[in-house]
Amino acid sequence: MGVVGVCSRYHLEVDDEDLQAILNEVNRRLVERFREQASEIGEAAGGEIRPTNIVPVLISEKERVVPVAMRWGFPYIQGARGMEPYRGQPELKPKPAINAKQENAYDPTGRDTPSLMIKCFRESLQKRRVVVPTHGFYEWTHDDKGKAVDKFRFSEPGQHMLYLAGMYEVFIYKGIQFPHFTILTTTPNKSIEYYHNRMPVLLHREECAAWLRGENVADILTRVPFALEAVPAA
Repeated sequence: MGVVGVCSRYHLEVDDEDLQAILNEVNRRLVERFREQASEIGEAAGGEIRPTNIVPVLISEKERVVPVAMRWGFPYIQGARGMEPYRGQPELKPKPAINAKQENAYDPTGRDTPSLMIKCFRESLQKRRVVVPTHGFYEWTHDDKGKAVDKFRFSEPGQHMLYLAGMYEVFIYKGIQFPHFTILTTTPNKSIEYYHNRMPVLLHREECAAWLRGENVADILTRVPFALEAVPAA
């Protein structure tokens, strides 16, 4: 059986009281900031999160960790030099870059000449990091023809929440400037390598504020992620 998959779904438990409080706050802020477009944009949601959904993430604001609503996936188009950030061209339909390889986004040397999309990733990582709170993310096993077979949810053993490292940028969405985020990925550890050839960059709860401040970024990106637990999911 093959194990090729895509990190394309995660979960936010809608019955979680803390999550409901966060959703209420981010939706209040969303309406406050985008009053005229709020009904068209829609609300941040929980449940099984899919690419392009608007969801709560955590950012640093005035030295405080605060929840805000963002859309999942940097919108991009295929240009002459490969992937390019979408800049609101009305005649084009962008696709979402929901993940970014940490090897592309983290640039300790600055020696290469990256594509426009990788330049976007690198600037976002340097200036605009996010924490993506989840109750776990999903992966599937696949048969030899690439068809999804079994679905699993991955979480940190003994912990209620699982925090993923990401970054954000502002793009045009429904005619307005709206924040979008992408999740950083790295080489899988032994707990996930059977299911997928990549995995999200993981954060312990106590590391979230430091990540948002830009502390220990290189160590977090290049270390072996901590082990996860796989549970069959419906």
